[in-house]
Amino acid sequence: MERDSEERHERVSQQFQKLMEGRHEACSLLAPDSAPDWLDQEAKEASRRGREVYRRNVYANMAGGMDALLIGMCIHNFYRPLVYSQKTIKRPQSGMRYMETGMMMYSWYRDDLWAQDSLSIRAMRRVNSMHRAVADKVRPIADSLEEEVEKVFRDTDIDCESRLTNQDKILLADVEAIRERTELPQEYLNYVKDSTPFSELDMAIIQGAFFAPYLMYSRHYGVSGVSRRDLEDFLALWRLFGYYLGIGESSNAVPGNFDFDDMVLYCDFLMERILKPCMLHLDARAVYMAKTAVMITDYNVVAYTKYRLVGFDLPNLWK
Repeated sequence: MERDSEERHERVSQQFQKLMEGRHEACSLLAPDSAPDWLDQEAKEASRRGREVYRRNVYANMAGGMDALLIGMCIHNFYRPLVYSQKTIKRPQSGMRYMETGMMMYSWYRDDLWAQDSLSIRAMRRVNSMHRAVADKVRPIADSLEEEVEKVFRDTDIDCESRLTNQDKILLADVEAIRERTELPQEYLNYVKDSTPFSELDMAIIQGAFFAPYLMYSRHYGVSGVSRRDLEDFLALWRLFGYYLGIGESSNAVPGNFDFDDMVLYCDFLMERILKPCMLHLDARAVYMAKTAVMITDYNVVAYTKYRLVGFDLPNLWK
């Protein structure tokens, strides 16, 4: 058993390092015209069962997706392109944009993605085109993107610091206190300092945000009654989604040679070495962008529960 565990850790570690290399590769953001070679009848049936898993757990998926969006704003590689695109920096336009994207993603689950001219593939290509439109703007200015983002905020009269509430300031202070006593992983530093916008790694992180919560925190999202087989089918579906999002095989967040236990460990690698360090670099701009996306919930409540969920105690946010 111990040897199996060591072999699993080594296998997942090697794949994670390959994924990290994808930060230098620009994702194509194009849905291939043909199905992947590995999409045999068994994979098709697994994907169809994965759609049924989604339909039986729509609320949990919607809740997890919204949490991923709000907390994901702490990833500078994520929120800066959104700011520069100016599509979601003010309400109500931001709400409409996110609702439109959510409706298109819902369509991915409607029918067979590999079927020519299906609703699913048309919706996937629409989302890809939205990604390409932003990527085409930010990739040429990658070296000055941070400065360009600040200019957008100035030109639109958005002062993120002045819009912080008392609760926001307490949240940021609590996060800063944790950050000051935390040693940051080298993988995180490499990601934030040496990445191509809309890289293969960026897109794999986005892909993983829509299934990893249910593998790691199933009880929190109310999917504890879902079987391991159900989650395996859901992963099979998201492997297919990754392919049609234009993510290369070596960067797909669901590697074809991984079993379920590999995937749980893989998600843990990504959480500990990339996502949790990103959460510790929350700033006023990220808070502002998250609040433009908030619908029927309170941002600080979401932040408090999700930071606690991953092991970060925020002692002063709610006493």
